[in-house]
Amino acid sequence: MKIFPEDTFTILTSDPLPIVLQRLNAKVEPTKIFRLSRKHAPYEGKISEQGFLISRIIHHRNSFLPIIQGRFEVQNQQTLIHVKMKIDPFVMSFL
Repeated sequence: MKIFPEDTFTILTSDPLPIVLQRLNAKVEPTKIFRLSRKHAPYEGKISEQGFLISRIIHHRNSFLPIIQGRFEVQNQQTLIHVKMKIDPFVMSFL
């Protein structure tokens, strides 16, 4: 049994890193303080060639929404995406 909710997994894709970054950028937009429109990407955060830090965009309050961290590893024309999902440390302090 886990004390703190956290999950780690790895995704293996045969796509090169530039294609993976392009697909991820299509679903992630920069973080905004206020979001007035409902027409946006499903995720917000930062993406680089080393990895990403994203979270789901929702229009209501949910403190238990996970933060999704990832890093990329290129191997023989394949890309490994190491993903870690966890709850915000500020929210965990109340658990």
